[in-house]
Amino acid sequence: MKGLIRALRIEELDFVSNLALRSKGYWGYSQDFLDACKEELSISPGEFHNSKFQFRVMEYENRIIGYYAVCHLDSNTYELDALFVEPVFIGKGVGNQLIDHAKSLVTQRGGTKIILQAEPNAEPFYLKAGANIVGKKESQSIRGRYLSLLEIDLGVKHVA
Repeated sequence: MKGLIRALRIEELDFVSNLALRSKGYWGYSQDFLDACKEELSISPGEFHNSKFQFRVMEYENRIIGYYAVCHLDSNTYELDALFVEPVFIGKGVGNQLIDHAKSLVTQRGGTKIILQAEPNAEPFYLKAGANIVGKKESQSIRGRYLSLLEIDLGVKHVA
């Protein structure tokens, strides 16, 4: 299945924020856990308008079925701030299309690496997509919960 990837529109912020919660819920987390993650998983209008962020959604049959966000950190480093897929489409290639698009977008903008924190259940997906574990970082939502910090080397040497 191939979807159309396009820029997120401001009127879609609530929808994709809720999509992120549905996607996170796919892994069987409790409602209390999801409530604790809600703020971190929501896109604010400030983030949407911040030029450091790029948000892309994937549409299939005129319906948003996934999205990602990247944030420009420095001259060659971007952070994959989010990548979420509607639960019914998990395992159907949507995530692969989104991560490939994110890599391409970052490369086009001069980036040579993407860093990200991985949801433990999604870590194998990112490793298969070419990421390497480089450390651990505490969750912003759940104190005492540590997530793997990963890095994707895009194989592009930055020319000064």
